[in-house]
Amino acid sequence: MDSSQFICIDDKHLLQAETCRAFQTMRSEAQKSGISIDIASSFRSVERQLAIWNAKWEGKRPLYRRDMTQADPATLSDEEKLHCILTFSALPGASRHHWGTDIDVYDEKAINAAGKPLELIEAEYVANGPCYPLHQWLLQHASDYGFDFPYAVDKGGIAKEPWHISYKASASKALEKLTLTQLAKDIKNMPILGKSVILKHLDEIYRRYVLNKGIEQ
Repeated sequence: MDSSQFICIDDKHLLQAETCRAFQTMRSEAQKSGISIDIASSFRSVERQLAIWNAKWEGKRPLYRRDMTQADPATLSDEEKLHCILTFSALPGASRHHWGTDIDVYDEKAINAAGKPLELIEAEYVANGPCYPLHQWLLQHASDYGFDFPYAVDKGGIAKEPWHISYKASASKALEKLTLTQLAKDIKNMPILGKSVILKHLDEIYRRYVLNKGIEQ
């Protein structure tokens, strides 16, 4: 999606216009309750997602299993590596962050007070975690402003992401346009590592990770 369609919400982040307005309203209301909503990630280009993917495929970025233990790329088959990456990183061209409708949020003051850099891990958002009050506020109020949590539950696809909120009305329209046919075309034209195994398993990837339906029962 062309980032020229988006609005700068600050000096780092872009959002789709309707999403931006809803987020600003929600953030202002949260501040009245003493809750800070800061942005860790918003719009992300396909090129940026591709760089992340290729770095992980080459072993230049760490890979983690679903239980958060680190995996050695040298011991994984291409299919195992594929699923290892997809658990925590979207396929380029299929990331919800491409749409400008999805935001990774945190509480910057709380993270700074904790004395550790933000990792965007579940432990930061559960009881006793620095972003727990923020997460509890969002669970109660985010839907009032049109936001939901697309990765609230680990279904065996994308791992649980309590920091990831999505402006549902606009994101739903973007997801409808992201067909399997379009994604296959995009991948074929992309300088992505692991292309052959991606295309071989693209039907499963699309259902399990893009539509986030998880593992078939």
